[in-house]
Amino acid sequence: MSEAVADFLEPVMEGRDWKGLELAVYRLLEHCGWENLQYVGESGDMGADILGVRYNQKTGEYESYLFQVKAVSGDNYIGTAAVDQAVQGQGFYGCKIAVVVTNGEFRKAAYTRKDELNRLHFNVKLWNGVFLSQLLSKFPEAKRDLALLIEQLAEYFFSFICSGGQQLLKITLGDHCYLTKLTDGNSHNIDNGCVDF
Repeated sequence: MSEAVADFLEPVMEGRDWKGLELAVYRLLEHCGWENLQYVGESGDMGADILGVRYNQKTGEYESYLFQVKAVSGDNYIGTAAVDQAVQGQGFYGCKIAVVVTNGEFRKAAYTRKDELNRLHFNVKLWNGVFLSQLLSKFPEAKRDLALLIEQLAEYFFSFICSGGQQLLKITLGDHCYLTKLTDGNSHNIDNGCVDF
């Protein structure tokens, strides 16, 4: 893991940055193959922070997921309330699978509640900090420098535009999102500023 990634993850995994944890989980899901991801976490989110779908190779179907992300610090643990909130959100959003994700650990009662709900044909999963750390450690190291990546993107978009196409380009760097409409070789800035995901 690169030093920059480790520096970002330290406060996140220690529970000092709950928003950072939600964004890290979002990016992790994106990297691991979830699609149609939506960040819905805010006041009144009905027990969901992230929604997404993932193809299940065993069933040959896409399955909808709800992720409830809970940051904890110190010796705090996640209890049954987070599990119940996720199940409430599962019904509200119509998701097949509810996952409660934490940087820490769950109380024994949370595991018991998950088992009870699964016996009642809910599909609830708990991802603790150890599991989350293992997934995060699999992020690929940056093997290309930024200039090469930008050059490759520019070549792709230039060839697309020269073929008569139009493209909306979104580049996210940290908390800054740059949205540009490319058409006929000209760049038209649509929005430039911070975006809260």
